[in-house]
Amino acid sequence: MITREAMKLPKFNELIVSESWTMPWESNEYDRTLYNHNQLLDLYEGGDGVKTGYTSKSGSCLVGSASRDGLRLIGVVLNCDAHYEEMCKLLDYGFASYESQQLAEAGDMIGSVKVLNGNVKRLDVVLAEDARITVEKGTRIESEPEYDFPPAMEAPLADGQIIGTARYTDGKGTVSEIPICVKGEAQRYTFGLVWKSVWRMFFGAFLDLPPVEE
Repeated sequence: MITREAMKLPKFNELIVSESWTMPWESNEYDRTLYNHNQLLDLYEGGDGVKTGYTSKSGSCLVGSASRDGLRLIGVVLNCDAHYEEMCKLLDYGFASYESQQLAEAGDMIGSVKVLNGNVKRLDVVLAEDARITVEKGTRIESEPEYDFPPAMEAPLADGQIIGTARYTDGKGTVSEIPICVKGEAQRYTFGLVWKSVWRMFFGAFLDLPPVEE
């Protein structure tokens, strides 16, 4: 569960697949290099993490991760001498038994939001990521999503700003939550922006200026 939450951080995912990292060592003529001891990165197809460990009381431990065809699996073995062998068996079982089913694509429009005090009246609302849910292989589901985002928001709004979530379920308790964002940006009305709009309205036709977006 800790690993699953940590994987939401892009920097964490970057670190756990790095084979080595060199850092400067002040007051010395050479740098220090740290090496990743996780052999799963080379042993297993799609291996992308996560952490090895050992103490005399806990024995050899491994949190492993691998990704294939849009599905990422996490496995944990504790006090296990053959930790890599057993991890590969766990991951093989997972990929043989489950698959990631795509229900919608990032960028799919799901509605719009009213913009208050902005230079545009409405902005489209889209999925920020692909909507996927993990199911047993051979299972086909049709999930009616639940959208949770406000009907109106104050400007300014940035392109891609997260404003809510979409929830998908397989009907058996598995839930996938996908962030929802706005497409396009909205500037907040200021005196300068109003004056610019008025100026373009009256003089744009003579100077061949593009109209102000509404």
